[in-house]
Amino acid sequence: MPYFSVAAHLKHRVKNAVNMISQFEEALSREARRREVGGVLYCNSGDCVESCTALVEDLDGGLQILHWSDQRFSVKSADAIDAARLSA
Repeated sequence: MPYFSVAAHLKHRVKNAVNMISQFEEALSREARRREVGGVLYCNSGDCVESCTALVEDLDGGLQILHWSDQRFSVKSADAIDAARLSA
């Protein structure tokens, strides 16, 4: 059998995955700009699966990264969120 480098193969696969992710992010940004009025803020919180984090926007428009392992969260119903927005 001919020589086969596992390291080179894996490096190539990872490089392709990184390129695909980058292209996906760029496509999302273009689509958001096409649909939005004014500027667009694109945020990538990283690896939410391995780090157990989530990027959230609060009712005032602020952004936070929540670490699921550090806190307990209550899930609010859509009605409670709508009520909070109307009262603000």
